[in-house]
Amino acid sequence: MKPNAVTCLLLIFCVMNLFFGCSQRKAAPLPELERAEAVMFDHPDSALRILESMPMPADKEQHALWCLLVTQAECKQLLPVASDSLISIAYNYYKPTEDVRRKAMAALYMGTVNHQLYKAEEAQAFYLEAATEVKKTSDFKLGYLIMSGLGNLYLYRNLPDEAWEACQKAYDYAVKADYKRYEMASLFYMARCHSIKEDFDKALSFYEQTLELADSLNIRNFYYTIKEEIAGVYSRLKQYDKALALEKEAIRNVQPTAQTYYSMGINYLNLSRYDSAYSCFKKALNTSNLYTRKAAYTGLFYLCHQPQYQKHLLSVCDSLRLYEDSVRKLDKSKEIMVYKKQYDHQKLINKNQQLELDKANSTRLLLLLAVIALILLVFFSLFLSA
Repeated sequence: MKPNAVTCLLLIFCVMNLFFGCSQRKAAPLPELERAEAVMFDHPDSALRILESMPMPADKEQHALWCLLVTQAECKQLLPVASDSLISIAYNYYKPTEDVRRKAMAALYMGTVNHQLYKAEEAQAFYLEAATEVKKTSDFKLGYLIMSGLGNLYLYRNLPDEAWEACQKAYDYAVKADYKRYEMASLFYMARCHSIKEDFDKALSFYEQTLELADSLNIRNFYYTIKEEIAGVYSRLKQYDKALALEKEAIRNVQPTAQTYYSMGINYLNLSRYDSAYSCFKKALNTSNLYTRKAAYTGLFYLCHQPQYQKHLLSVCDSLRLYEDSVRKLDKSKEIMVYKKQYDHQKLINKNQQLELDKANSTRLLLLLAVIALILLVFFSLFLSA
């Protein structure tokens, strides 16, 4: 029995549906990715362990999600990120899609990573892109992360007015999310904005609000970090005794840092308490941070203008010159690293463009084959019906 035209058309439809349906069907979500995302907010270390122990996803969408989640876990733990190659894969995948939340997340972490890589202009552009996308969602926590990242970047670039506006928006998102830790962090950055502007009364007011929240949430380490920042404000107001009282309270309750000892040394120096200043500057040298060591030797250099410490002047000058050279070389190497990362980033862009071109060529070839198959089927159906 000869097949009629309707039967042939149905056959053609089934073949075409099978052909295009197979190419567009999404892979089922991987359970490891789902588990990692579920624990990411509270336990990013566990999320990173899950992601690093699973096989690399072969599916393009799942690979993009894996790249996004790995970067998110690293950033939430403040781990150093060597390059933006991983997050670029996620960003390039999600940017043309309609998934606004993933687009906003990818742009956020592109901004975060570029900030770590000292590429402030690029970071700012990505943060602003993320801020635009997150307005289309109701994810207030993500909105906070984006605006606080942008505000912190503006503070880093010494743009207090722009930082203030971003930090206010971050605070609004934190309130909408009803998450007190984010409210506390927003107030902390707002205090820094006023401190940079030398509006010290407002800075102290916001620091006090931050202290109250840190105390109510029982976040002890951060509580004393705030105290140290308040001490910095009093030091700039030349109220060195108040500054020292707060710093002494901090080191009685948390492990002091080299930077804390350096700040105490400066306050003691300004109070002409030279023996205490000398002791603090020496303790500040117990760090691997070249910038802090350079600052401590600078403090010792000024201290050596006092008669009882002039005997140390020659050795202090030699050490200070050594660390000034080291810092200069480090800054230069960072500059070189930035250029290298920009070169690597451009290589990745070129590679992705080539992949997209290859994909387009493959799609055109498949469409051509489909058209040929369709013509053959029509010809075959006409031949059978003749």
